[in-house]
Amino acid sequence: MTLPTLLSFCTDCYLPTRLGMAKTSAAQLQIAARLYEVSLSALDELELARRLATYSKDHSPSTVNSKRRAILTLWSAAAEAGLCRPPNRKRIPRAREMRRIPWAWTTTELERLISVCRSVRGTLGDIPAGIWWPSIVLTIWDTGMRIGALLSITTSDLNLAERYAIVRAEADKSCIDRYYPLSDQSTAAIAGHFCPHRDRAFPWPYGRRQLFYRFRKIVTAAGLKSRKTMGLFHQLRRSNLSYTAAGGGVALAQQQAGHASSATTVRHYLDPRIAQQRSAIDVLPTLNLSGDKQLLLF
Repeated sequence: MTLPTLLSFCTDCYLPTRLGMAKTSAAQLQIAARLYEVSLSALDELELARRLATYSKDHSPSTVNSKRRAILTLWSAAAEAGLCRPPNRKRIPRAREMRRIPWAWTTTELERLISVCRSVRGTLGDIPAGIWWPSIVLTIWDTGMRIGALLSITTSDLNLAERYAIVRAEADKSCIDRYYPLSDQSTAAIAGHFCPHRDRAFPWPYGRRQLFYRFRKIVTAAGLKSRKTMGLFHQLRRSNLSYTAAGGGVALAQQQAGHASSATTVRHYLDPRIAQQRSAIDVLPTLNLSGDKQLLLF
């Protein structure tokens, strides 16, 4: 009997039994399996560690670790099915990840961003780009929702009269229907292009890569700081959550984000410049530096 490869096991055995798994999650598992495309009988911790080390030369530590987790998930599932031996995880080291401070845009920067959005020329399908882009930015600023969730909203789940949007569980990372109130500003921006006869409330006629590429150009034109192209919309999400925490506390920001743990919200989303937490400087006594005595060192 010829054993399947890790990729064929993933595609033919593992994914069909994972009901409800998001398409993006399934795609990431397949990408990871291609990184170590060998027969299940040839799975080896040392060889996997070597491949991950090579992969790390062109990818961030967090990306390397995500691939490691995905491969070990598939390897363990194959072992449970009796197709191979289980992995010894200790022999496959994790990449060391640097913990960075979350970076959000301030309200002044967001105002500059929206100003540039309004000046974008051309059309997106039959919608003027200078109308579509501000509606996207303002809606994420209002809600903190992920860009994929926003683009999934149907016209029937967007009520401009009562100012709310619903993201269905199928498009939400937590697999829960989410209700989002909208401000007058975002409602007015959306009304500029909303058409109840369309399927999607925010129709995007191109692929996701083009979406990120064009938004990068807008961000650059606004002179805003950003770390990576694929995380630009997440920077808007951080702005929402940071200001939410500043005004309503971490618990409210966690609720808005839909995180199971407040630690996730604080570690990855709250910009300390905006969502200022209590620190040592709040409790340290002030030193008395007004004394008359002066020491002559020389």
